[in-house]
Amino acid sequence: MSESAPPNMRVTLRAGSFIPVVVGALGSVGLTLYAGRHNDSRLLVALFAIWVLSPFIAVLIASRRWWAFARRLVVPLASWLLLTMVVVIAALVSGVLSRRDVSNREHG
Repeated sequence: MSESAPPNMRVTLRAGSFIPVVVGALGSVGLTLYAGRHNDSRLLVALFAIWVLSPFIAVLIASRRWWAFARRLVVPLASWLLLTMVVVIAALVSGVLSRRDVSNREHG
């Protein structure tokens, strides 16, 4: 977001990014608590809820304070992770990995 943007536009964009994060956090924690409703250990359910909530809190903190740092660090890492996932999925779909595994078993 440019510093030369009008203040009202910055507020609108911040609100527009804040609302989905809060809704996602509430939905995720709600579904976690619902999934753990039959668990006897309340501590375990609470720890799972904190675990699920922590990435959303990290996003809110990063968007407020460390946006430039996070953008420089997280975006390249996420890009490499996505690229790796796409290559592995493409290899699995094309059968390269499964054919190589079968040929190793026959020769080994």
